Amino acid sequence: MDALIVDDEPLARLRLSTMLADYADVRIVAECVGAMEAARAIEAARPDVMFLDVQMPQIDGFGLLGSLPPAAAPHVIFVTAHAGHAVRAFEVDAVDFLLKPYDEARLAVTLDRARATVHGRARGARLQTSAYRVLEMLGSGSMGQVFKAHDLRLRRTVAIKRLTPELSGDRELERRFLREAEAAATLDHPNVCTLLGIERADDGRPFLVMPFYDGATVKAKLARGPLSIESARDYAMQTAAGLAHAHAAGIVHRDIKPANLMVTASGLVKILDFGIAKVGAEQLTRAGALLGTLAYMSPEQAAAEPVDETTDLWALGAVLYEMLTGTPPFGEYLNGDLLALFCALQLREPAPIRRIRPEVPESLAGLVHRLLEKEPARRPRTAASVVGALAVC
Repeated sequence: MDALIVDDEPLARLRLSTMLADYADVRIVAECVGAMEAARAIEAARPDVMFLDVQMPQIDGFGLLGSLPPAAAPHVIFVTAHAGHAVRAFEVDAVDFLLKPYDEARLAVTLDRARATVHGRARGARLQTSAYRVLEMLGSGSMGQVFKAHDLRLRRTVAIKRLTPELSGDRELERRFLREAEAAATLDHPNVCTLLGIERADDGRPFLVMPFYDGATVKAKLARGPLSIESARDYAMQTAAGLAHAHAAGIVHRDIKPANLMVTASGLVKILDFGIAKVGAEQLTRAGALLGTLAYMSPEQAAAEPVDETTDLWALGAVLYEMLTGTPPFGEYLNGDLLALFCALQLREPAPIRRIRPEVPESLAGLVHRLLEKEPARRPRTAASVVGALAVC
């Protein structure tokens, strides 16, 4: 397993490289002191795993990870002296983290997880199906993989989604994965990602087939800074329209965030990933799991309380807040600890939008703050009403 160490502290690099030398299956291919050097090393050496320091001059670890194409990113283990950075690490899809000073037992566990992921990626790269030619992996998270593929029968480019290989033997998780497909299949709306079909690979594992959209997620667009007011309003209105359709079918998404909103080349917004949706009384994920992404969770969802359609409206408000200001509500706590962010969600009010960006119309700012009300009953009651409100802001 080839490893890359990225840390601007010489003693920290020395300590970690010394500890890794005890593992016969780990080979350190490079040690870098900054993000630019690391980017070149990733391109040249293609490491399997990267130990990435959070706090570095100029471009920090989060910035480096965000700049890498999903297919090029190795298994990322953030290293930090601050436990609170783990919150932000998981927000940007890091897989694991290590606290300084390094602990032998924790390192061993972390390497075990890295081995499982690297092995799974190797198996994933060999996804075999007679009906599709896999072109590249678009992304991989803790539960799922997404591939770009060519449909050999209909001669079109599609996206394929499946569980990670290491989770494929979990029958309950597979059942819920297929239940997600059933939920998505009931939705037919221009602003919701279409499900083209459910098929099985040559090894019998199921996968979902979806359109391949030529465009960028809202998350990718936000990497360049706040959006124009008109674009933010347009994307929010389209998202609300898609949510209104899902809610009318009894489906609550529960994970609305910039990474799950795709904007096509023609400007059409597509809501992605109904993987933790609530369909009627059933949730499509494991019991006891933390559902959603904390920075975009409503207070009641973060507290693991029952949720309804207004939890999606809170998340939409959080996304619209970020599109207008460049930071999510309570963004100042993303580098803090989990408890601080949770308490802010429950007890604090986000900074007024017009204080951050005075040119935002008062009506639009007011709607965003109503969406972010702590009490669900004080928010707009339906996504359809939000569409109407945005139309006149």
